[in-house]
Amino acid sequence: MKKSKITTLALLTLVCVMLLSCLLIGCNANGNFTYGTGTPSNETGNNGDYYLDTDSNALYQKTNGVWQILSSGNYRNTQILLPDTLFACVGQQIEIYFTNILMLFQNDVFIRTATDMPDCRQLQDKWTGTPQKAGVYALVISVYDKNWQFISSKRTNISVKDSSVTKPVTALVIGDSTIHSGAETFKLLDLSRRDDFKLTLLGTMDRGDGNYCEGRSGWRASHYTSCAEIDGVSNPFYNPNTETFDFDYYMTTQKYDKADVVFIQLGINDIFHATEDTLDEAVNLFITSMQTMVNSIRLYDKNTNVVINLVIPCCQDQTKFGQVYGVKTVWEYMRNMYRANIALINAFQNYDKTYFSFANAALDLNKNQPYDVHPTVEGYYQMATQMYYMMKNLVG
Repeated sequence: MKKSKITTLALLTLVCVMLLSCLLIGCNANGNFTYGTGTPSNETGNNGDYYLDTDSNALYQKTNGVWQILSSGNYRNTQILLPDTLFACVGQQIEIYFTNILMLFQNDVFIRTATDMPDCRQLQDKWTGTPQKAGVYALVISVYDKNWQFISSKRTNISVKDSSVTKPVTALVIGDSTIHSGAETFKLLDLSRRDDFKLTLLGTMDRGDGNYCEGRSGWRASHYTSCAEIDGVSNPFYNPNTETFDFDYYMTTQKYDKADVVFIQLGINDIFHATEDTLDEAVNLFITSMQTMVNSIRLYDKNTNVVINLVIPCCQDQTKFGQVYGVKTVWEYMRNMYRANIALINAFQNYDKTYFSFANAALDLNKNQPYDVHPTVEGYYQMATQMYYMMKNLVG
């Protein structure tokens, strides 16, 4: 598994380096690419070859018999927070805001995108496109420092399907206060009614007119897996006999027949208060709890699609953020969010019928995340729109 991940990184790095070389010095078809740990020996390789030190993320090219470093290798936290596949539908606008997927300040780097999807745009703050035909498209996002030295790259596939769904669909959304508000589930229903598409939402929390959910303010994933109730708010997934999250128990006691799609939107409370010293422990508990939940859902019905919403970013204005959270900083939260999302992607990327949405990347922080970790209603709608078309892609 480790070698596979390194191989993918190496290939992505090579793509970006060769693209940059074509632009600056012309393509060299003779250069080979290798990777390893530590500084390369000048006795290895040929002029024009590339080498990636996977320990430091430093990139080298051999010139005149000597390995010359191309990237500083000083950048950490450079993985781009996108899953390997994005799911969309024909006619749906896709928006990926760069701040939401990087642990680097946009003003400190150059970003370039490449795709085979027609009629796309790279704007100052985002990449956006509206697919007009079904298919699978490639999107590559690359990041460079101000000297045009390569830092990181991510290739993701965009799976686009026709938006028609003929069969009724049931969905369940589990989460924290961001789900408790009912805005995302409201938008899911609203979009389905406009499409004349039969969507039934499950849940013990009734927001009116068919808007059901399982969102609990302040809850962590570990609360769902280990607590029968908190401050009088019960946990319907908690089986008192097994003393843990039990999806079969939940479906049976609520008399539900099936769930075609289960969305899980947790993580903010799991990592919010973690410091550098406690972050690893907090992330590990979060991932373990999420695995308990996902495994239980998969055990109940192997045909259920599980969609994990990556942890969303916070308001980027420190003054406004500090007015809500005191001395807590935007940087600390973004660091914690980044580490949790990396762990989520690594933990679940090979799970059967378990997917990641890019609802976190679709959130316009400047307009719709004004104060803290809770989006405006319009922000929730942005996220729900991506969730909705992903759901239609999966069940269509």
